[in-house]
Amino acid sequence: MFLSGTWMFGMMGLALLAAIFWIWVLVEVMRSDMPNDEKLLWVLVVVFLNIIGAALYLLIAYKKAPALRKGRRPALARPKDNRIVAGVCAGVARYLGYDTAMVRLVFALLTVFTGFVNGILAYVIAWVIIPPEGRK
Repeated sequence: MFLSGTWMFGMMGLALLAAIFWIWVLVEVMRSDMPNDEKLLWVLVVVFLNIIGAALYLLIAYKKAPALRKGRRPALARPKDNRIVAGVCAGVARYLGYDTAMVRLVFALLTVFTGFVNGILAYVIAWVIIPPEGRK
């Protein structure tokens, strides 16, 4: 009985580390200096392939994608206007330079096709991490 409980907590710990790694890679993809179409492609790869997609990004594109320099794009923030829930999709769309409706559509499709839990969890985490517009 003790061994099975220890094994269960170990697996939960690994799952938590994998989730943190996956979220970190998604943030790095979003912060990268690559063109928007390439960035969208990597986001799709990381979301659909989960840990394998994150590892592929680190092996193939991470060294080629330095972090954004300040002043080149608007800051990633949740705008006060154009919100439906918390403004996460609107903020990401503004940051990447895409139409808000397209970002919402892609996010909704990814949420449906990858299981609702991943998309809802990603949205809640982005809601917490991305500051509202006007706050530093």
